[in-house]
Amino acid sequence: MLIGYARVSTADQNLDLQRDALVRAGCEKIFEEKKSGKAGSKRPELEAALAYLRSEDVLVVWKLDRLGRSLVEMMRTIDKLRADGIKFKGLTEDLDSESASRADDGIAYNNPDKFRLISQPQKRPKYRRFEVRQLER
Repeated sequence: MLIGYARVSTADQNLDLQRDALVRAGCEKIFEEKKSGKAGSKRPELEAALAYLRSEDVLVVWKLDRLGRSLVEMMRTIDKLRADGIKFKGLTEDLDSESASRADDGIAYNNPDKFRLISQPQKRPKYRRFEVRQLER
């Protein structure tokens, strides 16, 4: 099942663009909020979406930065999804965890001219290091 999450930062911004893209992507349920993504701020609709997701579901966002303000925060969320068997898709970046190869256990861009984000475990399995590698043809 495709589950969408849309967020704008202020009440005077409009969710229509994100909502339309999520509907076109085939999302059956969409969680929306008008709330700042500022680090440390609570985002109840994102939390509700994450609680709603089940194994094999796909969380779809219009843009990757909807998940948080920092790369670390976004990647922690995506890692938690992966650990729970939930897939992730970012529409504007053409980012899709389903297209990642099992050997790399990473997240791949659907466009082969772009890059792949690879997760590498470090000494402590709780933390991970990320690097970007260009895809080979």
